[in-house]
Formats: sequence, structure tokens, C-alpha cells
Amino acid sequence: MIGFTRRMLSITAAIFVALSCARAAAAETVFTCFINHTWYPVSSFTGIIPEEITRLTGVRLDVTIAKDQRQLNMMLASNALPDLIFTGSQFDALSDPAVCLDYDTLIERAGLDWDIAEDLRSNALIFSGDGKLYTIINYYTRTQDWADTRSVPMTASLMARQDILDAMGNPPLNTTDDLMDVYLRVRREYPDIIPLMFESTHRFNAFRAYFGLGLTEFTRQPDGRYLFFARDPRYKEMLAWLNRLYREGCIPPENFAASTRQESVPYKQGRAFSYSACTQNANLSLDNAIKQIDPSYHSVELPPLQDANYTMSSLGWSGTFIPLNNRDPETAITFIQWMFTSQAQRLTQWGREGVDYTLNDEQLPVYSAALMASLQDDSYNQMYNPWFHFGSSAVLESEGRCALLPFEDYADAYDQIRRACINKPWIIAAAPKTGDPEKRSYDRILAAVNEQETYILVSESVEAFEARWESYQDSLLLMDVEGLELHINEAIPELKSRYAAP
Repeated sequence: MIGFTRRMLSITAAIFVALSCARAAAAETVFTCFINHTWYPVSSFTGIIPEEITRLTGVRLDVTIAKDQRQLNMMLASNALPDLIFTGSQFDALSDPAVCLDYDTLIERAGLDWDIAEDLRSNALIFSGDGKLYTIINYYTRTQDWADTRSVPMTASLMARQDILDAMGNPPLNTTDDLMDVYLRVRREYPDIIPLMFESTHRFNAFRAYFGLGLTEFTRQPDGRYLFFARDPRYKEMLAWLNRLYREGCIPPENFAASTRQESVPYKQGRAFSYSACTQNANLSLDNAIKQIDPSYHSVELPPLQDANYTMSSLGWSGTFIPLNNRDPETAITFIQWMFTSQAQRLTQWGREGVDYTLNDEQLPVYSAALMASLQDDSYNQMYNPWFHFGSSAVLESEGRCALLPFEDYADAYDQIRRACINKPWIIAAAPKTGDPEKRSYDRILAAVNEQETYILVSESVEAFEARWESYQDSLLLMDVEGLELHINEAIPELKSRYAAP
């Protein structure tokens, strides 16, 4: 009888657990979500962090990653939109009552107490034609927000093999001439090593900083005017320098056609000397990979060259939009509000407190052995999946990523980069929006940049370089770059005052 009772209790408990799981599954809201970032390193809402997000919010995402830059435009044209759109572009096209629902109306309908920071609201309203709020752009920081942290903004950076530099006697790396000399030495002395590789997002941005150009679309000239950066003399100087590297065999032509998953492979296989990418955790996986080949191999982030210019213009990174056809708008806005809480920001970037990390005396994460092991064997993205950080903070993300690093290897480079990083948001805020007559020219000019840059850079002679450069400058004039620059120069003064800029 006792055995029968125990069996019945076990069966009852199993039924209760099954029913509870079924109720939990039924209570979940599944939103289709389009992520408009072709490079995204994950393709599904799976892993430890997404599961915890669902446990806390009741929301699960059915994710589609953009195949190319045209896909969102096609979706807008056909009105075939998902429940949520997470994007770093098309803010003006999506900030439209015929396309998306506005946040303030949904906040009221859902009965939420959400006091949105004024600077975040102002940044998003720049793209709104009717004065309504259709998104919040995450990751916005002012220059002064980086004053009290050892971490560094996500920006361009150059990785290099320290073991090769050591073998070469650690030649000086203060100027672009110094760097050219090192690349040519690597080409001569290590014929099986590729001197320079680059990834497709940041491309040659580190060299834009080194040549004093900065990382803004429009660059300020000595007379105070702003030019589109591809018309700045410093841009031509940079391209000519890179073209020489290409002609000397220091940049492989296949790098220009490599997919995002292929472009770092030669470096990770120990077949490249340097890699143009970004700060924070890009070098971590590179260093881990080459150490698997030979423990003496060592990848570092180089300190910037003298007088490097890291001026940027950013209103943030990406925003989440709620299209009109969203199946449950109140749940959607509640989910987005939660994403901007400190709990969500830490979870989506650092993992579960007390399990995946604990906080040290500086309130910075100390990661678990299991999480660190996943980084070593390159399973972190699949196991933890920290890529659904729709409301995160740039400083918090950077602190979490920098906590993974042996900071003594990065401190000098990061201190110098941080001091050189100045955000001037009024420059990008001045760019044409939907409805502005210059918008078409702006879009066409931006769309052509990478293709034209590649075409000029791979010139087989100095004469071909000059001819292609002049042809590109002529094409910019045909696309009315002067009208675009006039628009920018007229818009900047008012916007600059709005941001209380010096």
C-alpha cells in the first residue's frame, strides 16, 4: 500500500510538473523579430541568457537575421513586417504612423511607469516627422560618460602579433611611416605571413583614426566647413598609403570578398600579422585561437599612433520598432521597457548574477569558470548568447567585455583610445531624413563608399590610383555631394547648440 501511494504521488507530481510546463509554454508570447544586422553572430533566440529572458518576461523571439542591406527596404515596400524590428538604420522610415506604433501611446495603454531619459528621447525624435516617439536608440553615451571607467568605447582598433614584433626587436610604432616600415619588413622576413587583414564592419577605420580623419561621415575643415569624409584630403592620403600596401602584397585581394565568417580565419590560423577590427573583446577570440596553434603566439591590440583622431558621431547603436501588425503591442512595449532596466542590461550582457558572474568591490563582473571556459573553447555565443541586448548601455557592455580581458595587456592602448574618443552627435543628427530633398543623394553616396573605396585601393599602379580617385570625386559631384554638404553645414549650428556643445 505504501509503495502504491508513493507511485501515485510520483505520478501526480509528474503530471503537475507537465501541466505547469504546459501552462508556462501557453503563457509565453512569441514575437517574430527581424534583426537588421547582416553580421549578427547568432541566428536564434537560444542559450542560457535567452532562456532566462523568457523565464523573467514570458517573451520568446522567433528571429530572422537580415541577409543583406536591401531586405528591410523590401519588407517595408511590401508591408510584410514582423512583430519587432531591431535595427541600426532606417530610423526615419520606421518612425512613421503608417508603419509603426508610437511608444508613448503604448506606454499609456499598458499602464507603464516609464520615465524615458530626455537625451534618449531627443535622439529618437530627430528621426520622427510627427514628433512622436517610435523607438529608443540604445548605447548612446556622451564623451564624459567614459570618464570614470577603465573600459573603452566600441571603436576601431588594430590587432597584431606581439610575438612577431618581439622577434623583430619591437620596432617603433608611432607614425604611419613606422607602421609602413613594419608591414614591409613582415612581407620580406615572413613571406608566409599576410601583413594585414581586415574585417568588413570596421574595415580600415583604425587607419582613418591614424591619418587624423576621425570616424565621422562629415569632417570639419580648417575653415570650419564640413565636407563629406571621402572629399577630405586626409582620406586620399590614407587610401594612397593602403594602396601601396596592396601593391606590395601586404593586403590579400581575397579579403575584400570574404564573408563575415571567413575574414578572421587566416589570423586565427596564425597566417596573418595584423587584423583591423575593433576594441573590447575582438582580440580575445583571436588570441585564444592562435594560442591553440602555438602557446608562444600572442595577439595584442596596438596603442594608437601619435595624434590619432577617434572623433565619432553617434546617437547610439540600434532601436526596437513595433510595427502596426504586432500581435500584442502592450506586451511588446512592456518587454522593451524591461530591456532598459538595470536587471535586463546586466543579464543580457553579463549573464545570471550569482551563477554566471558575481560583482567585485568595484561593481564589475567576475565571471564563473564555466563561462570563461566557454570563451576558451569558442562556445560562448552558442551556450550563453549575449546578443539580445535591445536596451543595453554602451558603458555597461564595455565594462563586461573588458572584465574578460587580462587587463594589463590592454590598459595602455585603452587609456589612449578612451582619451581620444570624443562623441559629437550633432554631426550625424544633421544628416538628411526622409522627406529632405538631399536624402536620396545621401543614401546613394553612402551606398557607394565601400565599393569605391575597394576599387581605388586595389589599383595596380599609382597612375591607376590617381585616375580612379578622380573618377570617384567626379561621381560624388554628380550625386550632388555639394548639396549634401550645404545641408549639413546649415543644420549643424542649431543641433550643436541643442547638445550644448562647446
